[in-house]
Amino acid sequence: MRDEGMYWMEFPLLFTGKSGQSGTPTLFVDGEITHRKSDVEGEEPIPIQGEKATLYLYLSEKALPYTIERLQPLGFNGDFNNPALSERGAKGFWVECFHDTFDGNTRAKFRLPGGVERVSCNAETIRRLNALWRSQAKTTPKAPAAPASGNETAEAPAGEEAVPVGADGPPKVDENGTPF
Repeated sequence: MRDEGMYWMEFPLLFTGKSGQSGTPTLFVDGEITHRKSDVEGEEPIPIQGEKATLYLYLSEKALPYTIERLQPLGFNGDFNNPALSERGAKGFWVECFHDTFDGNTRAKFRLPGGVERVSCNAETIRRLNALWRSQAKTTPKAPAAPASGNETAEAPAGEEAVPVGADGPPKVDENGTPF
């Protein structure tokens, strides 16, 4: 089973149809997964054996706002009779692999991430922010209190900069145009 994480999808083909038994209108995006984003910051994407994958973007009245949010950065043309992406989107984009369990079976599925990707701050940025807080608020930052019941979770840190998912472009290529 494919590991969870971010993968590069190329050669997207779009098709408007209905999903399974529910008959929900769906935009299907078929493509080939060619790279995995490295877990190490600053490392190049890792080439992988291409595999076919399908994204299911639901078009029900409730789901449509979320689908629009995910498709707009890819330049979706808004035409469900002849769906297409802009030149930028057609070159490929990052998708997220996640594991889903249904009826006791776990499968790897892919989705277009929405919103912005969170990027952790490095130690130097944290040090500068703490110093700025102390100088302007005239107080020392305090550590968060431990959760009372153990059920609460701390909010993930906001990123050093919010980068729209997929905005970092396709993997780098060598002089022959081959991704590496």
